[in-house]
Amino acid sequence: MLELEGCPDQETAAGLTGADVWVQAEDLGALQENEYYIADLVGLRVITTEGEELGELVEVLVTGANDVYRVVGATGEVLLPAIAQVVRKVDVPARSMLVWLMPGLRQP
Repeated sequence: MLELEGCPDQETAAGLTGADVWVQAEDLGALQENEYYIADLVGLRVITTEGEELGELVEVLVTGANDVYRVVGATGEVLLPAIAQVVRKVDVPARSMLVWLMPGLRQP
């Protein structure tokens, strides 16, 4: 839930549906371990535990169970579930993510 200055009720706020909301970085809340802001993940280089570069994380799909990372590279697109079994390490300063490709994740 979000309260916006100048929007005294839900009807007024409904007029802003689809609008972008910007927050100063210093106003963002602290994250728990292994939590990341989507904006920090998009653009990361994604590499498998075998050393294969899958490509770039281009989108985070928010689903009911877990997020899904859409990675696009030279060999095509891979959809990775954002679960600890798959995502082994996220290094935001180095702009990289290490993943294990479970059987069946790569399309033939």
